[in-house]
Amino acid sequence: MDGTVWEITTGKADQKTFTRMPYLDELNFKTASLHWPILAYVREDGRLMIGFISTGRMNEPANDQPAGQPFVTCGNETNWVAAAVGPDALIALKADGTLWKWSLINREPITDVVQTSPVRLGIHNDWTALASSPWYGTYALAADGSLWLWPAGGFQSLVMQPRKRPEFIANILGKAD
Repeated sequence: MDGTVWEITTGKADQKTFTRMPYLDELNFKTASLHWPILAYVREDGRLMIGFISTGRMNEPANDQPAGQPFVTCGNETNWVAAAVGPDALIALKADGTLWKWSLINREPITDVVQTSPVRLGIHNDWTALASSPWYGTYALAADGSLWLWPAGGFQSLVMQPRKRPEFIANILGKAD
């Protein structure tokens, strides 16, 4: 295991093709979040990266990205620890426990998204983990064990007014019933 990433495709008569994907070698799978076709992750040096995975072969960058550079850096900061891509936003967690959001409405070119300043979510700085759901939004875990959901817009906004505050889900450290 040398850390290189390969795509395996199966053709006729179960013929397998292996394609080297060098641009994914630096991908930190522990921090990666995918909401097709957008992938975000935090590099080992703490930089937040985001990019489109094309609708064709994965190693072909999307039209708005330079060839051979499918991921771009979100700002210059190096204190990110987690990323969560949802249907309408990239939410990232900083080492200081704060959450930040970039809007992905209309799937603007990634280079335009990362040039905007993120918006801080909430006033707390005790967030410890993030996860995203393809339909519901982004989940955040606080230091006290409380789990919260920031609902996605999309379909939900057609049915009800989108909420600006997170919804309490449960306390994972609480007493089991």
